[in-house]
Amino acid sequence: MNKTVIKSYVLQPMALLVIPIVLLLLGVDFLMVLAIEVLVLLCFACFKNINENIFFLFFLASFFIFLMSGDIVGAIFDRPYYIQFEEEATTHSRICILICLIFLYLGYVLTSKKILKFQLNENKHVFDENLVYRIRLVARFVYYFTYIILIINTLDVINFVRIHGYVEYYVSYDSFLPTIIAEFADFTPIALCVFLATFPSKRECKSPIILYLVYSILTLFEGARSGLIYGVIFILAYLIYRNFKDKGRIVWISKKTVVVLCLSVPFLLVFLFLYDYIRADAEIVFNSFFDSLLNFFVSIGSSSKVIKFGYVYKDTIDEIRWFSLGGTLNYFKYGTLFNLFDLSSIPGNHTVQFALESHSFDAYISYLTMSSDYLNGHGVGSSFIAELYADFGYFGVAAGSAVYGMVFKRISVLSEKHWFSTSIKLYMFLKLISAPRAGFDGFISIIININYILIMAVIYIMACSLSRNKYKNAVVNSMGK
Repeated sequence: MNKTVIKSYVLQPMALLVIPIVLLLLGVDFLMVLAIEVLVLLCFACFKNINENIFFLFFLASFFIFLMSGDIVGAIFDRPYYIQFEEEATTHSRICILICLIFLYLGYVLTSKKILKFQLNENKHVFDENLVYRIRLVARFVYYFTYIILIINTLDVINFVRIHGYVEYYVSYDSFLPTIIAEFADFTPIALCVFLATFPSKRECKSPIILYLVYSILTLFEGARSGLIYGVIFILAYLIYRNFKDKGRIVWISKKTVVVLCLSVPFLLVFLFLYDYIRADAEIVFNSFFDSLLNFFVSIGSSSKVIKFGYVYKDTIDEIRWFSLGGTLNYFKYGTLFNLFDLSSIPGNHTVQFALESHSFDAYISYLTMSSDYLNGHGVGSSFIAELYADFGYFGVAAGSAVYGMVFKRISVLSEKHWFSTSIKLYMFLKLISAPRAGFDGFISIIININYILIMAVIYIMACSLSRNKYKNAVVNSMGK
């Protein structure tokens, strides 16, 4: 009996039997245990081909950490979050999470069985290797150029936060760079995704990846922890995927490195928990390593509070606010490009007008629950589940989660022969991994953004221009001979 058979027929049933029994004995409620069962099933489905399904697996890890771990740790170690909710709100949160995981699984499995005919037929497309090579060169150049602006802007934010505090950043920060120059910083992750989508060699990837990790680390000093977490996840997922694509010919990241990274995770989590005190300029409270680890999960793992708040204030939403499409609608409603002749009409992100008139669930719920703190730069965050429920109830949670499952299955198929669609998938993944504590349509709004369309067009036109110039030079040289 080989290892694959043992994993499929021994480990999975044992996990599905032992885990719920242990959790129930430790005091975790039945609905949460059911949700964990579905999550375990999803993880085992990914483990059958972990390299190909690595993007979905990292999303599930993000889902567990931000939406489930806080309640689980609180129940087992009797360490509840500082905000307490009525039983109905808690039950609602459990039901939403359970529905979400079930339909994530269904959307993922149905797509993997190709019931939905979305797979591209690569044989219908001619692979222009020269064009892809030129795309890679141009994307790398754009990446390096815009990276300089990104770092300058990041250092400016760090200096502002050092002087005024990270909360003030969300209310009154204004870059010293001209707006049109500062916008170039937004092109950096786009150019990186295009570059990586052309499947460059390991040697070519080294410098761009290291530079992006440096930027991710710098975001910590802005007061944000998410930049480092999502940046590392994105790079790690890509490296593991390239291991799968190269099929052992080139080791992009060794198993030993992965093990070391996994072992270092608890230490990173404790640091991120303590960093919460540092960024708030508060006295650090450290009782023990294990105690700090538990506090981290209770703190950052309680994003399910947004789902509970959505239930508590559901009666205040007397019409569909389209929160689940908030990123897209707010872009068209408040974007600078669409208000060029009336810039003064664009409300600030932490104003009463934005909270009550925009399509931002984060702003709306934050204003209802902590109006003074919200106006001063604080917020409770959002969650794609909460937004779907606010708009369409439990049906919306089910349908939206199924869409996510389908999208992640599509993301698992990357090819340098389709650099354009692959770059879109990689860029989408940057947003999707944050969806448990962010908006539902983030992966859509970033693609229809004029900045994205513009830089993609620039990269393609420049690449085509390089190809034509090369052809012209070849003709001229041949005539000269």
